[in-house]
Amino acid sequence: MEQSDGHQLDTIVVANIDLDCEIIDPEMGYNHKDYFEVRYEKNPYRIKPGETRRLPRFVANHYAKHLTDHILSIKGIKEKNDFVIRDDRERDRVMGEILLRVEDHFMEDLRSDADKASQTVNKLNPGLPSGDDLNSMPLELRYKRNELFKIAKGKGLKLTGGETKKELAAIIQEV
Repeated sequence: MEQSDGHQLDTIVVANIDLDCEIIDPEMGYNHKDYFEVRYEKNPYRIKPGETRRLPRFVANHYAKHLTDHILSIKGIKEKNDFVIRDDRERDRVMGEILLRVEDHFMEDLRSDADKASQTVNKLNPGLPSGDDLNSMPLELRYKRNELFKIAKGKGLKLTGGETKKELAAIIQEV
């Protein structure tokens, strides 16, 4: 799985592949056989060896970077190879074992401010006529082309970049 593809709030399944390690963390004092921990903004994120946890992409990437550094450091010591930690192919391989998959794509509210205001007014005044019902309008009339691209990307759809608004709307509606 690519580390940077997608939104920072996508949900990523992360695995602790640090099995059979009994190193005591020098900074935090915990034993790696119990869990591997990283901190993000002072908040601890722990995963027991062999287990998985769902994390937002920005925390998942942070966790995977530190666990990869740890695993490659241990491998370098065992193999007496100081360069293994800088081996990009090995780093990518280990990261791929840690960052398993995207479980949920974050969906931003891409409606225009006018659409949001209209919906708020309708909620505050139930039963009153509200003009055009946005939900019955075709997607290509409700959203700009770049907004349709964001919606499609958020759904994990593969695009060429040359799709028209109408084509984007059709692709999104097929899902």
